[in-house]
Amino acid sequence: MIQNFASHIALELVSELWVLRFLTQHADYLVSKWTSGIDSLRHKADSGAKYKL
Repeated sequence: MIQNFASHIALELVSELWVLRFLTQHADYLVSKWTSGIDSLRHKADSGAKYKL
């Protein structure tokens, strides 16, 4: 995912080695977490048609 974001910003493909160096250099600032799933009622309420109303 980081490789995709960085490639989009750089407008060229960044290597996996670049990603590993980035993660190593910024390890103090990066936090990895699992998120909980979205509640089914919130998912159903989140639609373009309902926003238009």
